[in-house]
Amino acid sequence: MIRKSILPDRATTSFVRITTKVVLSMLALIALVSANAYSQLEVVGELEIRVESPSIFVAGSYAYLATYDTGLVIVDVSDPSSPSIAAICRTPDWCEDVDVSGDYAYIAGFGSGLQVVDVSDPFAPAIAGSCDSARFCHGLSIQGDYVYSASCNHFMVIDISVPSEPEIVFSHATSSELTEVEIEGATAYARNGGIIIYDIADPIVPDSLGSYLGAIVLDLAIRDSIAYITTYDTAFAILSVADPRNIRGLGRHVTYDQAYRLKVAGDYAFVSVRARGLQVFNIADPGNIFAVDIYFDYGPGDLFVDGDLIYLTSWSGLVILRFPPITSIHDDYSDLPVGLFLGPNYPNPFNSSTSISYSIAASGHASLLVYNIVGQKVATLFSGVQQAGAHKAVWDAAGVPSGVYFARLESGAGSRSIKMVVLK
Repeated sequence: MIRKSILPDRATTSFVRITTKVVLSMLALIALVSANAYSQLEVVGELEIRVESPSIFVAGSYAYLATYDTGLVIVDVSDPSSPSIAAICRTPDWCEDVDVSGDYAYIAGFGSGLQVVDVSDPFAPAIAGSCDSARFCHGLSIQGDYVYSASCNHFMVIDISVPSEPEIVFSHATSSELTEVEIEGATAYARNGGIIIYDIADPIVPDSLGSYLGAIVLDLAIRDSIAYITTYDTAFAILSVADPRNIRGLGRHVTYDQAYRLKVAGDYAFVSVRARGLQVFNIADPGNIFAVDIYFDYGPGDLFVDGDLIYLTSWSGLVILRFPPITSIHDDYSDLPVGLFLGPNYPNPFNSSTSISYSIAASGHASLLVYNIVGQKVATLFSGVQQAGAHKAVWDAAGVPSGVYFARLESGAGSRSIKMVVLK
């Protein structure tokens, strides 16, 4: 008697694998669209650029993108709904940061140092000068006639009064690699895992004022002697740096994944979080930070805020979002729950368990429940008195079949819902 194998043949196995991939892709797309359906951030325009851009700067009608493999990409954003590439200026090696002042773009070139590009005609940019001695430059900021550069393990000040002939006028060796510099008034803040603070009242002879080593800092923004930082331990935090020798923590919010870049405008901080997208936080009260919105994107990068527009780089290119005018945002959102945030679950789709992040602005009764597609409750993740702030819940879906489910967050401020996909 010949026994017939019950194992699937190679063709069947291949078909199952391909079908599974297609189903997973479709369900992931459904989940992505669902997450953004609840976002109040409006997509204004998009431009596909197949290059990785670690830095973006917007000036006037143009966006300047520093890229790793192309050089400086200039995008015409005079019509935000239809951005288009104006020109590309090739640089000697990859670019890590860009800032624009007047008719010139200043680029942090990793191996080639500071590169100066004449952008008086954005459609015909040309390299006008360079400072090779500032090599291994990771980040820079401009104030007046000076570029302040994070060049490997040196904090440098470069005179650009003659853009075609930039000249180093100060260099200070640090114990660890510098990756970014931010300027406010007569103070420079250099990021080196922590923060080193310099008095630059005299740019030729800066003086070290103090440092912060309380967390591994990934990005920072400075406003009114307040530092807004993203940290390696998946958090967004606010520090008082009014006294550089006594830096104090004011507030902190967990981002649940690696926070990357951030910008601050009005009462809001915009933070790109890897594998989650762009998160918006209300920072009016630094001691009570809460999330108010999210735009889901698997690979967000750097961002720039200009008025009510947010320019976000991602793996696929440039996305331009509109956020209601910051000065009147509360009026525009008067019909929405205030201080109630429910982020997309991760992973999604998922097999056995998934994490859900949410936050509420005021303590009180709250519930987080899971329903199936016909409205039947299948799980209670939380129900009771919840303290104000950020929270995280895990849904163990081992006992439920594949399908579409909804998580619903309710509190005295209102309710929010998200769609989740279980795939087994």
